[in-house]
Formats: sequence, C-alpha cells, structure tokens
Amino acid sequence: MNKNLVLFSALRLQNLVPSHINSISISRVKKEKSWTNAGVFVVDNKRKIVSLNRKLISMWSLPQQIVSSQNDWQVVKFISLKCENSANFLIDVRKIYEQINLEVHDSIKLKDGLIFEYITSPQWLEGKIVGRIWMFQEIPRF
Repeated sequence: MNKNLVLFSALRLQNLVPSHINSISISRVKKEKSWTNAGVFVVDNKRKIVSLNRKLISMWSLPQQIVSSQNDWQVVKFISLKCENSANFLIDVRKIYEQINLEVHDSIKLKDGLIFEYITSPQWLEGKIVGRIWMFQEIPRF
C-alpha cells in the first residue's frame, strides 16, 4: 500500500484526515452519531485520496489495486458498477465535483438490493476548500 495513503478507523470522526488538513467542515456529520461506523474516504482538490478506512474497503469490496491507486475516480467507477443505476450515480458525482460548495445527503440502491446512504461535503482549511469527504453506510432493512 502507498505510504502516503492514510488508513484509519472511523470510530473517531475528528481524526479522519491527515494532520496537514486539520480544519474540516463536517459539523453536521460529527453531530450524526450514527455515522461513526461509516465507510469513509477523503480526497484533496486534485481528487487524490488522502485517507480512507477499512470499512469503506470492506463494504464495497474494493480491490487492493484500486485502493493503492489513490485515484478517487477509480473508486467512484468501481462503486458505480454495484449501483442499480450506475449512470445516474456517475452523473450525480460529476455534478457534486462541479459545484464544490455542495453538501449532499442521498442514497443509492445497489444491484443486490442493499441501499446505502451517503454524505459528501467539502473540506475547509483557513477559509478555502481543500478537498472533499465521502461517507457511506448501509440503511438497515426492517
């Protein structure tokens, strides 16, 4: 695995990102205690993955090659292949990156019938957007 990629536990949301990105605007997410078991990845402005957790890797069954690439588009494309409507998911992701201030809380239905919700929000450092955080979790079936 690339030594520049930070692998972390989602148990403590305040420790989601490397120390050089220490001011994230995820106050809404921090208030959501139910998101502490989420699959998470964080990207910089060049869409390079700077951190992710094991939960994300396991929930999406991400291959090591994709994890090691640190390329968020490869992760997004892999996730889209599991979505019931992959084209719509890819369109939504493009729109999110085009509107950098956008915060989104949405859900996606997978081909196997599972439904995942996600939150994505820009990261802020000293008044500037320095990247984006993505959080996914399964919506339980009742």
